[in-house]
Amino acid sequence: MKTAQARDRVVINNVARQTISFWLPQLPMQEFRIAIPELVSDAHAAILPWGFSSPQFEISDHVAGLSIKVPGAIQMQAEVSFRMEQIEAKIRATNLSSRKWEVANIFTCFNCGHSSLFRDPEAVRTYVATENGWKSVADVTTGLECSTPYTLVPITGGPELNDLWACRELKACRAPGACSGEMRIASVDGQWIARISTLHSAYLFNNRDLSCLHAAPCIEQLDPGASSELMNEIVIVRNTTD
Repeated sequence: MKTAQARDRVVINNVARQTISFWLPQLPMQEFRIAIPELVSDAHAAILPWGFSSPQFEISDHVAGLSIKVPGAIQMQAEVSFRMEQIEAKIRATNLSSRKWEVANIFTCFNCGHSSLFRDPEAVRTYVATENGWKSVADVTTGLECSTPYTLVPITGGPELNDLWACRELKACRAPGACSGEMRIASVDGQWIARISTLHSAYLFNNRDLSCLHAAPCIEQLDPGASSELMNEIVIVRNTTD
Protein backbone atom coordinates (compact mmCIF):
# COMPACT_ATOMS: atom_id res chain seq x y z
CA MET A 1 0.00 0.00 0.00
CA LYS A 2 1.03 3.60 -0.46
CA THR A 3 2.70 5.11 2.57
CA ALA A 4 1.92 8.65 1.45
CA GLN A 5 -0.71 10.41 -0.61
CA ALA A 6 0.44 12.95 -3.15
CA ARG A 7 -1.25 14.29 -6.25
CA ASP A 8 1.74 16.25 -7.52
CA ARG A 9 4.58 13.75 -7.19
CA VAL A 10 5.42 10.12 -7.67
CA VAL A 11 4.98 7.83 -4.65
CA ILE A 12 7.64 5.10 -4.32
CA ASN A 13 7.83 2.17 -1.88
CA ASN A 14 10.02 -0.84 -1.24
CA VAL A 15 7.84 -3.94 -1.64
CA ALA A 16 10.10 -6.97 -2.19
CA ARG A 17 13.64 -8.07 -2.96
CA GLN A 18 15.16 -5.57 -5.47
CA THR A 19 11.62 -4.31 -6.21
CA ILE A 20 9.88 -0.96 -5.83
CA SER A 21 6.24 -0.06 -6.39
CA PHE A 22 5.20 3.36 -7.62
CA TRP A 23 2.13 5.48 -8.33
CA LEU A 24 2.28 8.39 -10.77
CA PRO A 25 0.40 11.68 -10.25
CA GLN A 26 -1.45 11.26 -13.55
CA LEU A 27 -2.60 7.72 -12.56
CA PRO A 28 -2.78 7.90 -8.76
CA MET A 29 -4.87 4.72 -8.31
CA GLN A 30 -2.66 2.52 -10.52
CA GLU A 31 0.24 0.61 -8.99
CA PHE A 32 3.27 -0.34 -11.09
CA ARG A 33 6.42 -2.18 -10.05
CA ILE A 34 10.04 -2.31 -11.19
CA ALA A 35 12.45 -5.09 -10.21
CA ILE A 36 16.03 -4.12 -11.00
CA PRO A 37 17.78 -6.37 -11.52
CA GLU A 38 16.02 -9.71 -11.20
CA LEU A 39 19.04 -11.32 -12.83
CA VAL A 40 22.39 -10.44 -14.37
CA SER A 41 23.83 -13.06 -16.71
CA ASP A 42 25.79 -13.49 -19.90
CA ALA A 43 26.19 -16.12 -22.59
CA HIS A 44 27.61 -18.68 -20.19
CA ALA A 45 26.26 -18.29 -16.66
CA ALA A 46 24.34 -16.29 -14.07
CA ILE A 47 26.46 -13.47 -12.67
CA LEU A 48 23.93 -12.20 -10.15
CA PRO A 49 21.39 -15.06 -9.95
CA TRP A 50 17.64 -15.09 -9.49
CA GLY A 51 16.75 -14.88 -5.81
CA PHE A 52 19.94 -13.16 -4.70
CA SER A 53 19.91 -11.31 -1.39
CA SER A 54 19.76 -7.54 -1.83
CA PRO A 55 19.32 -4.48 0.38
CA GLN A 56 16.26 -2.28 0.16
CA PHE A 57 16.26 0.72 -2.10
CA GLU A 58 17.15 4.09 -0.67
CA ILE A 59 14.27 6.32 -1.76
CA SER A 60 14.07 10.08 -2.21
CA ASP A 61 11.30 12.13 -3.82
CA HIS A 62 12.08 11.09 -7.39
CA VAL A 63 14.93 8.54 -7.19
CA ALA A 64 15.37 5.03 -5.81
CA GLY A 65 18.78 3.37 -5.69
CA LEU A 66 20.66 0.42 -4.25
CA SER A 67 24.19 -0.99 -4.34
CA ILE A 68 25.29 -4.61 -4.34
CA LYS A 69 28.76 -6.16 -4.22
CA VAL A 70 29.50 -9.86 -4.60
CA PRO A 71 33.28 -10.36 -4.23
CA GLY A 72 34.74 -12.22 -7.15
CA ALA A 73 31.62 -11.67 -9.25
CA ILE A 74 30.07 -8.20 -9.58
CA GLN A 75 29.70 -4.75 -8.09
CA MET A 76 26.67 -2.81 -9.24
CA GLN A 77 24.62 0.28 -8.56
CA ALA A 78 20.97 0.33 -9.63
CA GLU A 79 19.02 3.59 -9.92
CA VAL A 80 15.45 4.36 -10.95
CA SER A 81 14.84 8.04 -11.73
CA PHE A 82 11.34 9.48 -12.24
CA ARG A 83 10.89 12.45 -14.56
CA MET A 84 7.13 12.89 -14.93
CA GLU A 85 5.99 10.19 -17.37
CA GLN A 86 9.58 9.19 -18.27
CA ILE A 87 11.43 6.76 -16.00
CA GLU A 88 15.08 5.73 -16.33
CA ALA A 89 16.10 2.39 -14.84
CA LYS A 90 19.85 2.00 -15.09
CA ILE A 91 22.60 -0.21 -13.74
CA ARG A 92 26.31 0.44 -13.57
CA ALA A 93 28.04 -2.93 -13.36
CA THR A 94 31.70 -3.75 -12.71
CA ASN A 95 33.11 -7.15 -13.58
CA LEU A 96 34.88 -8.42 -10.44
CA SER A 97 35.44 -11.90 -11.86
CA SER A 98 38.51 -13.29 -13.62
CA ARG A 99 36.67 -14.03 -16.88
CA LYS A 100 35.37 -11.83 -19.67
CA TRP A 101 31.60 -11.42 -19.71
CA GLU A 102 30.13 -12.12 -23.14
CA VAL A 103 26.76 -10.62 -24.11
CA ALA A 104 26.08 -9.61 -20.51
CA ASN A 105 22.41 -8.71 -20.08
CA ILE A 106 20.11 -7.35 -17.39
CA PHE A 107 16.73 -8.91 -16.57
CA THR A 108 14.83 -5.81 -15.41
CA CYS A 109 11.09 -6.26 -14.87
CA PHE A 110 8.39 -3.64 -15.50
CA ASN A 111 5.34 -5.17 -13.81
CA CYS A 112 1.88 -3.89 -14.78
CA GLY A 113 -0.04 -6.75 -13.15
CA HIS A 114 -1.02 -4.73 -10.07
CA SER A 115 -2.74 -2.09 -12.21
CA SER A 116 -6.41 -2.73 -12.95
CA LEU A 117 -6.07 -0.45 -15.97
CA PHE A 118 -3.14 -2.30 -17.58
CA ARG A 119 -3.37 -5.92 -16.39
CA ASP A 120 -3.33 -8.16 -19.50
CA PRO A 121 -3.27 -11.90 -18.66
CA GLU A 122 -4.17 -12.87 -22.23
CA ALA A 123 -1.39 -10.69 -23.76
CA VAL A 124 -3.88 -9.25 -26.29
CA ARG A 125 -2.85 -5.67 -25.41
CA THR A 126 0.87 -6.41 -25.01
CA TYR A 127 2.76 -5.54 -28.18
CA VAL A 128 6.08 -5.97 -29.97
CA ALA A 129 7.22 -4.27 -33.19
CA THR A 130 7.29 -6.56 -36.24
CA GLU A 131 7.90 -6.05 -39.94
CA ASN A 132 4.13 -5.75 -40.26
CA GLY A 133 3.70 -3.19 -37.48
CA TRP A 134 2.84 -3.58 -33.82
CA LYS A 135 1.46 -7.05 -33.07
CA SER A 136 0.20 -8.43 -29.78
CA VAL A 137 2.10 -11.19 -28.02
CA ALA A 138 -1.07 -13.26 -28.35
CA ASP A 139 -0.94 -12.77 -32.12
CA VAL A 140 2.77 -13.56 -32.61
CA THR A 141 2.47 -16.76 -30.56
CA THR A 142 -0.66 -18.04 -32.33
CA GLY A 143 -0.04 -21.55 -33.60
CA LEU A 144 3.00 -22.09 -31.39
CA GLU A 145 3.06 -24.73 -28.67
CA CYS A 146 3.11 -22.64 -25.49
CA SER A 147 2.76 -24.53 -22.23
CA THR A 148 3.89 -21.65 -19.97
CA PRO A 149 2.84 -18.01 -19.53
CA TYR A 150 6.34 -16.94 -20.61
CA THR A 151 7.20 -15.59 -24.06
CA LEU A 152 10.70 -14.80 -25.32
CA VAL A 153 11.12 -12.62 -28.39
CA PRO A 154 14.51 -12.40 -30.14
CA ILE A 155 15.64 -9.11 -31.68
CA THR A 156 16.23 -9.13 -35.44
CA GLY A 157 19.98 -8.86 -35.90
CA GLY A 158 20.57 -9.54 -32.19
CA PRO A 159 21.96 -12.57 -30.38
CA GLU A 160 20.49 -16.03 -30.80
CA LEU A 161 18.34 -16.97 -27.80
CA ASN A 162 20.17 -20.29 -27.41
CA ASP A 163 23.45 -18.38 -27.07
CA LEU A 164 22.23 -16.72 -23.85
CA TRP A 165 22.23 -18.48 -20.47
CA ALA A 166 18.99 -16.84 -19.29
CA CYS A 167 17.08 -17.84 -22.41
CA ARG A 168 18.30 -21.41 -22.17
CA GLU A 169 17.09 -21.54 -18.57
CA LEU A 170 13.66 -20.01 -19.20
CA LYS A 171 11.07 -22.53 -20.35
CA ALA A 172 9.30 -20.04 -22.59
CA CYS A 173 7.37 -19.89 -25.82
CA ARG A 174 9.64 -18.43 -28.50
CA ALA A 175 8.03 -15.91 -30.81
CA PRO A 176 9.39 -14.65 -34.15
CA GLY A 177 11.88 -11.79 -34.04
CA ALA A 178 10.99 -8.19 -33.16
CA CYS A 179 12.29 -5.16 -35.04
CA SER A 180 13.13 -3.10 -31.96
CA GLY A 181 14.07 -3.44 -28.32
CA GLU A 182 10.70 -2.17 -27.09
CA MET A 183 7.67 -3.87 -25.58
CA ARG A 184 4.48 -2.01 -24.74
CA ILE A 185 1.08 -2.56 -23.19
CA ALA A 186 -2.13 -0.62 -23.82
CA SER A 187 -4.63 0.18 -21.10
CA VAL A 188 -8.04 -1.53 -21.07
CA ASP A 189 -9.73 1.64 -22.32
CA GLY A 190 -7.05 2.29 -24.95
CA GLN A 191 -6.30 5.73 -23.53
CA TRP A 192 -2.82 4.96 -22.16
CA ILE A 193 0.38 3.23 -23.29
CA ALA A 194 3.08 1.88 -20.97
CA ARG A 195 6.34 0.81 -22.56
CA ILE A 196 9.85 -0.33 -21.76
CA SER A 197 12.75 -0.04 -24.19
CA THR A 198 16.49 -0.11 -24.49
CA LEU A 199 18.90 0.88 -27.23
CA HIS A 200 20.73 -2.47 -27.41
CA SER A 201 18.42 -5.31 -26.37
CA ALA A 202 19.38 -8.97 -26.04
CA TYR A 203 15.71 -10.07 -26.15
CA LEU A 204 12.18 -9.17 -25.06
CA PHE A 205 10.26 -11.16 -22.47
CA ASN A 206 6.65 -11.24 -21.25
CA ASN A 207 5.09 -13.10 -18.33
CA ARG A 208 1.33 -13.11 -18.90
CA ASP A 209 0.56 -14.03 -15.30
CA LEU A 210 2.21 -10.83 -14.05
CA SER A 211 1.60 -8.65 -17.13
CA CYS A 212 5.28 -7.81 -16.96
CA LEU A 213 7.47 -6.44 -19.73
CA HIS A 214 11.22 -6.90 -20.20
CA ALA A 215 13.60 -5.39 -22.74
CA ALA A 216 16.96 -6.78 -21.65
CA PRO A 217 19.80 -4.29 -22.20
CA CYS A 218 23.09 -5.95 -23.10
CA ILE A 219 26.76 -5.28 -23.79
CA GLU A 220 28.82 -7.45 -26.13
CA GLN A 221 31.70 -7.98 -23.73
CA LEU A 222 33.11 -6.68 -20.46
CA ASP A 223 36.67 -7.46 -19.39
CA PRO A 224 37.61 -8.23 -15.79
CA GLY A 225 37.82 -4.99 -13.83
CA ALA A 226 35.88 -3.01 -16.45
CA SER A 227 32.56 -1.22 -15.89
CA SER A 228 29.57 -0.42 -18.08
CA GLU A 229 26.20 1.27 -17.76
CA LEU A 230 23.02 -0.39 -19.07
CA MET A 231 19.70 1.40 -19.15
CA ASN A 232 16.00 0.90 -19.76
CA GLU A 233 13.58 3.71 -20.44
CA ILE A 234 10.05 3.25 -19.13
CA VAL A 235 7.30 5.60 -20.28
CA ILE A 236 3.62 5.77 -19.31
CA VAL A 237 1.75 8.26 -21.51
CA ARG A 238 -1.53 9.08 -23.16
CA ASN A 239 -2.12 7.03 -26.30
CA THR A 240 -2.03 9.45 -29.23
CA THR A 241 -2.40 6.86 -32.02
CA ASP A 242 -5.63 6.76 -33.96
